[in-house]
Amino acid sequence: MNTFKKLALTLVLGLSLTACNDLSSPEGVLGTAFRALQKEKVKTFKRTLRGDALEQYGSIVGMAEIINELQPLDVKLGETQLVRTELDGAKFPTLRVFEVELLARQKSSQSADYSPFRTVAIECDVSYHYEFNPNWDYGSGCYQAPGGTFCRDYPRSPYPPIRREAQRCYITNVVSR
Repeated sequence: MNTFKKLALTLVLGLSLTACNDLSSPEGVLGTAFRALQKEKVKTFKRTLRGDALEQYGSIVGMAEIINELQPLDVKLGETQLVRTELDGAKFPTLRVFEVELLARQKSSQSADYSPFRTVAIECDVSYHYEFNPNWDYGSGCYQAPGGTFCRDYPRSPYPPIRREAQRCYITNVVSR
């Protein structure tokens, strides 16, 4: 197994990330990025990046830079922190910005503690879709809901449509600690 694959495999195992191409959370997008490195899938890796991170690491040269930097290290996820949320007019989130701390230690010193290595900025676009709820009061008239008053003219039932939230996350920046 070549060094590239060994490094990527170590990262995946070290981060204990199990889902495939999960872009719905900060941890998921990091796992997807590391699996793409492991399998040398440049397109998949690039799909996990946006902004400064895409500019810096979104090429084969950028991927090689990451590999060289991480080769002597054991890496694991530290704390994930929500740092900002943007809301729409109805007060629903449209963007969440997270910071994830990566911890590392030298592979040669297995007894050493992990220490902060990099901080990864991750942006998650939030979208919504609505599903028909057979129990919703679709009668005519208006009702109050978060974000305002809504009016409709449909047959009546007692429950609202089901609102589902979806996130699509991207790595946007990697900062040295």
